[in-house]
Formats: sequence, structure tokens, C-alpha cells
Amino acid sequence: SLLQEISPMDFFLVLTMVLINLSKLILLIKAVKDCPSEIPGRNEKILLQHLQFDNKSDDKVSVEVPPELERLNEIDLDNESDERKKKIVFNLIDQYTKSKFTFPDQSTDLYIVSPLEICDRCSGTLIFTRRGKRIGKNATVYTVSGPRSIQVYVKHCTSCFASVYSSYTEWKDNDSDWRQYAEVMPKFFSVTQDSFFEVKLLEDLEESIFTCSTRFTSWVDKYNRVHKESSDQKLTIERFELNRQRVFPVWILYSIHKKLKQLTFPVLRNSDRGLDIEAISCFLYPHLKEAIDAKWLDHICRKCRSRIVIMDGDQKVYRNRCSWTGDKIQTAGHLNEFTACAASPMPGHSFCQSHFDNPEEIIMERPDIRMTRQKCKELGLDVEELTTAEGCRKREAITVQTKRSKTAGMTYCFRPCGVSLGHLENIQAETCTDFILLLLDVFGDYPSKELLTGVCIDRACDVHPYVKRIGNEGHEVCAYYSQLHWIVDPFHVKGHVEKKCTLSHPEAEYHPRLKRHQKLMKDANLMIAEQRFNPINKSKMTTRYLTRYCRLVYLKLLDDNFNERIASAVEDGDAFEDSTDVSEDDLEDSEFSGGVKKKSKVT
Repeated sequence: SLLQEISPMDFFLVLTMVLINLSKLILLIKAVKDCPSEIPGRNEKILLQHLQFDNKSDDKVSVEVPPELERLNEIDLDNESDERKKKIVFNLIDQYTKSKFTFPDQSTDLYIVSPLEICDRCSGTLIFTRRGKRIGKNATVYTVSGPRSIQVYVKHCTSCFASVYSSYTEWKDNDSDWRQYAEVMPKFFSVTQDSFFEVKLLEDLEESIFTCSTRFTSWVDKYNRVHKESSDQKLTIERFELNRQRVFPVWILYSIHKKLKQLTFPVLRNSDRGLDIEAISCFLYPHLKEAIDAKWLDHICRKCRSRIVIMDGDQKVYRNRCSWTGDKIQTAGHLNEFTACAASPMPGHSFCQSHFDNPEEIIMERPDIRMTRQKCKELGLDVEELTTAEGCRKREAITVQTKRSKTAGMTYCFRPCGVSLGHLENIQAETCTDFILLLLDVFGDYPSKELLTGVCIDRACDVHPYVKRIGNEGHEVCAYYSQLHWIVDPFHVKGHVEKKCTLSHPEAEYHPRLKRHQKLMKDANLMIAEQRFNPINKSKMTTRYLTRYCRLVYLKLLDDNFNERIASAVEDGDAFEDSTDVSEDDLEDSEFSGGVKKKSKVT
């Protein structure tokens, strides 16, 4: 019956080949190998897959067909009729089932070179100059299938004398080295010419960190164990084994590059001539912070239309800091202020590099906010105030880090939907000043009602009198912020005892059930801070041991990652709080638990 479609002339003058797209043929062979012959309707299932395959290339090859399927001229399989296409594919399925063909798993030599044809700085001509660069340099690339030995080549610009590597371009400017990562992400990312990382592997690492709360050391141990037997035989143990010192700088620069697209920074090196990732993070963090904060400032969804924010402190997210004692400043009308150094200590020491060499070194500006010391002084916020006499939160109830070698955690600002708008470090304690500085850092001096209408905070009865007093002293910005709605969240208000926090008292001002606050609080999740602290605290064993700027970069990337997930969940009609438990530890770390110690399910 198969011969009925072939005319006598076609049968006499025949060819034994048919054209098929190379990529579709490879996929067809894989489909044959992945579907056992015992599966019912096997041929129809594989045919259906073949019809859905995309042409990944324009290359075509000729394959042999039996005489009953021959044509006078060799025809592309895609141009055949449905019935003949079906017969030819069925025949190929039978051929590759009987042949037991398998794709070889032996890896080929890998070479890496920049794809640029002209210099990305000056459009100059790129050439291979010195003999060593023509031969190539041996290096290691870490891929999802294991480490491999590679050869790396470097190009040189004949105009600006820049060195064009596979991932980045370097040049000299006034005796300083500069590096630029192009906007197009390369297949293999690197920070040195000795170790390269496949982008897919870095994506897997990012997912493990943010989804599974995996530590870098644990992920490295897993990678080494999984690929111990499948590693390239050309690699020595030193080049094969992955360690945290190799992967962390690559991951953090890769993550920053993903957010900023194009990356340019000075090449700063430590005493061992290695890349100083802390100094580079110090240079890049303000740019990363500005980009991410601007991305989420105008975010609005059905869960945050009221434009209020929820603020709280997370004590667990602390880190080591310089133990420099500083000076005690006594100011009339204010609490005594102890200045502190927020820099990270040197390895094996309790002081940072600056105060180790010079105990009288002046404290630098804070890196986690845009507020300079001069700006704070102009706003009347130059002296940090721990608490006021009017609030329910007394001094003895506020967590103060007595160890000068530790910070006191972080203060966060969230929308009711869970999107984080920003954070700052509490160097010694969670002060009233920190809350105001964070608001000013996020929203600026005079935010419109489209951005901010109220502040929900466990210490509203403490922070609001503080900012109101400074406003009454003549500082207009603080006076503007004092006119917002200030609310104590429903969970913490249980432990508040002052008259302004008591619902039944005529002077009640901060209780969440007051009529004046109901419009803003409608459908708002005021417990979102405790819920968001849950995933943040899972990374504490990583963040506690990171240096100052690397930690700020890490936490900012963590915020952006969870913001994207929350925004996506809200669009899909899901709620962040529906699947989140607030643990007892999180309640204790929320700084004021109101005496409630039981575990609470938040819905």
C-alpha cells in the first residue's frame, strides 16, 4: 500500500536520501532514546514531539530511506506531505531503535576568548599581541556538569591599549586600573583569568542561596562531592576543588552585574595582590542601592494601595564590627551619645584597619544611607536618641548591644504587601533616630501622599514624639513627617500601657483600632515585618561573617530577590502571608513582644 503514492517513473529514477534539519534530527534521536520501545503508541508520541521541534539551525543533512519512500529529487522532510512525513519519521524511529545509537559523553577541549571584534571602549582594532597570549593560558571552568580544563586567550586594543578578556575589559587611567563588564552577559563569568564559572552554575547557586537558604560553604562541599569522580583528568586537585574564596567574589560581582547591566569599577587589590572584593563592594554598593531602591519605591499593588509602611528592627541580623570605643558626648536635653565605628575588624583582630593603625581616626560617613553627617545636623538628627520619656518602650526594654564588637541588627521598611523599600544598620541599638533616618533615606525630605501616608511601627508612641519635638524646634522636614499617621501595629500594642496607646482613653493616638486609622489599615497586613524576617534570618549564618560592604550588597540582593517573588505572587492572586509562620524566635527578635511568647500563625 505504501507504493501506491509512487509513480512508475519515480520508482525507476530514484534517490535513497531525504533532507532533514540537523538540530531536529538530533532531537529526534534523543526522543527515541528517551522513550522505551515498550511504551504503547510510542511512534505516535515521538512523531508528535518531532512536529513540535524548532529549527535551531539552518544546517541540513541527508538521511537514507528505504526504496518504497524514495523520490526522484531529494526533498526536505519539512516540505513533504503529512502522510509521507509520518512514514519517513516512523522509519527513522525504527532505524535508531535498532542501531542503539548513543551520543558520546567524552568532552572536547574548551577555548575561551572575547567575542568582541572591536574594542568596546574606543572601537579600536583588537589583535593578539605577545606570543604568550597567542598560545593561551591554562585555567579552570566550573560548569553544571563539573570542572573542566580550558585555555584562555586575551585580545589587545591597538588604539587605547586596553586588554580585552573573555568577560571584561581592563585599561589604565591615571595610573589606576579600571575594569568594565559589558552589558551582554557572557556564557562564562570570571573575576580572574584562573577560574571561570558557567552562568548556569551561578544561577543554580543563587537559587540555592535565596530559595533553600544554603550557605556558600555547604554549596561548595556539595559541588566538590558530586563532581569528584567526573572531573577533568587534566586538572590537579588544587585546580579541581572549589572553595568559598573562589566562588563568593564571582557570585557577588555577577549578581551586581545582573542588576546594573553594565559594570565599571576600579581594580582594587589587597596585600596578596588578589582582588579586594570588600573595597570593590564599597565602590559599587551606592550604585546598586540606588538602582534597587528606585525600582521598588513606586511599587503599588492591591495590597499596598494605602501607601503606609511598616518598620521594625531585626536583632538577629547582626555582624562583627570594630571595637573602637570612641568618645562619650554629653549634650544637654539629650541622652549621652557614644560614637562607634561601623567598619569590619581585620581578620584575627578586634579593630578595623584604620583604628588599628590610628586610634584617633575620624569616623567615616555611614555607607548604608545617603544621609551625610552634615545633612543629619541640618535636620536636627545629629545626636542619636535611644528613646523618649513619652513612649511605652522604656530604656531598659530596648535591646542595646553591650558588646562593642557586634552591631545591634538591622532596621527595615516594608510595604504591607511585603516589598522591602530599604534598610539600615543599627550600630549600637535600635534608636529613634534610626527610624527617621531610614524614612528620609527612602522617601526624601517631603514625600507626597502618593508615596507615604503613614508609618506603622512598634515604637510609634516613642518615635513620633521624637520627630515632633525636633519639628517644633524649627526643622521643617521633621515637622512634615510628624503630620503623618503614626500607628502601633496590632501585635505589639498589646504590651503598650501609656494613655496614647490605650483605645479607651480620650487621648488615644496610636492604637490601630482608632477610627482615624481605619481607612489606611483596611486590608493591610501590619504583621508583614515579622513574616519577612523569617526568610531574612535564615541567612544569618552567612551574613554574620561577611565584611561590612559585602554584607550590605548581599542583603540588598536578598531584598530585591524576595521583592520580585512577592510582586509576582500578588499578581497571581497569592498572598505572601498565607504560607508564612512567625516563629517564637522571630517574635522575640521583633524587639517588643508585649509579653506574648506563643507561636502565632499569621493569615
